[in-house]
Amino acid sequence: MKLKIALRILGQKPPDLNLTVLERWKSELWEIHERRIDTLPLSGDSDLASWGYSDHALARKAPAQTGADITIYILSVPLEDNYYFRRIKRDVACLTFFEVSDVLRSHGIPIENLVLRMLYSSALIHKRRGCLPAISELPSLAHHETKGCVFDMNGIKTDIVFSCHHPVLCDACRVAAGGEQVSNEFLDIFQKEIGRIRKKLYYRAAEGVKRHPLLALGISSVFAVALGIIGSVIAAYLYEGIRRPDQSAQATPAAVTPAASQLAHQP
Repeated sequence: MKLKIALRILGQKPPDLNLTVLERWKSELWEIHERRIDTLPLSGDSDLASWGYSDHALARKAPAQTGADITIYILSVPLEDNYYFRRIKRDVACLTFFEVSDVLRSHGIPIENLVLRMLYSSALIHKRRGCLPAISELPSLAHHETKGCVFDMNGIKTDIVFSCHHPVLCDACRVAAGGEQVSNEFLDIFQKEIGRIRKKLYYRAAEGVKRHPLLALGISSVFAVALGIIGSVIAAYLYEGIRRPDQSAQATPAAVTPAASQLAHQP
């Protein structure tokens, strides 16, 4: 049975957050509860320095969604201890774009990729523990080393780019999940699906050009020559198509004129 995750926005929605991508994402492991992402107002002032919101303050504003296994709220304000993801009460967590959204945008990564990454990591944590454990336990499920894994700690927030484009489940995390009775079949599907979290084609192509400029130049030159040849063939074909009707029109009077002339001289 798929895990039901309620995804809700608390406060102002980032203008470039594409909710359609999230609502239409296909997974064999989880689904968005009721296939709808609601938006709720973030009422009340912040209660921490630097305009941040504590777990206690958010717990009153972010109730668990009835019928969902996990409820995740998306915000744009600082969270306690400047985390970008915090579990604030049982099976309820908050994900903020504060600071990390600018990092993702600067690398051409859609910000919804971060949401997808956290949906998958939350689904696997829930599969391992049967719930979202307390915030004090979550660090034990992540690792400080940045590997491009969905369980990277990302204490340095700029490292988040490595796990929001074609992320992986590292060997250590896979072994740890298997040790908590998560099946190989689940982990295989998990690994396959997180591989679909990628940059858009344009940015992937631009990166390819940067990594292999000479190869890109060669391919573009071959493409330009091929395009020229194709254009010449099409032009010649069109020219022949126009020319043949003209030749037929000129040939018809020449063929008819002698016969008509003989008929004209008969008594």
